[in-house]
Amino acid sequence: MTAPNLHHPTSESVAVAWLKTWFPVGVATTLPKPGTWSVLSGDIQGFGTVAIVGGRIAAGFGRMPVVSLGTWAAVPGSDRPQWNASNQLAEKIVRVCLTPTFAPVFVRQSAGYERALVHGVRLVSEPRRIPDPDASTAHYETEFVLVWTAEPD
Repeated sequence: MTAPNLHHPTSESVAVAWLKTWFPVGVATTLPKPGTWSVLSGDIQGFGTVAIVGGRIAAGFGRMPVVSLGTWAAVPGSDRPQWNASNQLAEKIVRVCLTPTFAPVFVRQSAGYERALVHGVRLVSEPRRIPDPDASTAHYETEFVLVWTAEPD
């Protein structure tokens, strides 16, 4: 009997899967249209986006991508950006990165993919507001290093 041919995880897929384990809103690599996001409270909706913006691979140790997390908040149909809500989403990653008792966690992109073990995270930048005078959507960005290894089943 042969082992199933599983796809290898990528840094983007591991970041998304790991964030989905505790982040209070949807997260993906692309931003869907406002109005389809997760409800934060009342009429306020939020979403998270990830992009790999750097990092390194250490032989024998694992992968250490620098992940840019975009946090977005809006009230559909409103012209008022929800800056506080977007900032509070960004602060959630700050809290996780600064927690001294981070517990490693297994994640999997989806069926058919090898699982990954997230060993730890480290904050790289302070959350910062990304202004857009033409947008009614509030947007913050922050970066963190995600340390992970592929863990074949």
